[in-house]
Amino acid sequence: MKLEDEIQKILSEKPEGMSVHDIARQLMENGVLNSNDSKVCYFQVHARTFNNSELFKRDGNLVKLKKKI
Repeated sequence: MKLEDEIQKILSEKPEGMSVHDIARQLMENGVLNSNDSKVCYFQVHARTFNNSELFKRDGNLVKLKKKI
């Protein structure tokens, strides 16, 4: 599963949105690893949510889903 999919899954349960750091923390708690089989860092979450504006709405450090999945 892609990192974007994992982020969407987490945010689908938090319609009010979450900070990039909280999303990264939740991914780590869920055991999600990046393509190098290492822990996901907050900057990866920042980059994925910033570069996928069709999926995510950014307001500073707060990330929300654009549409429900």
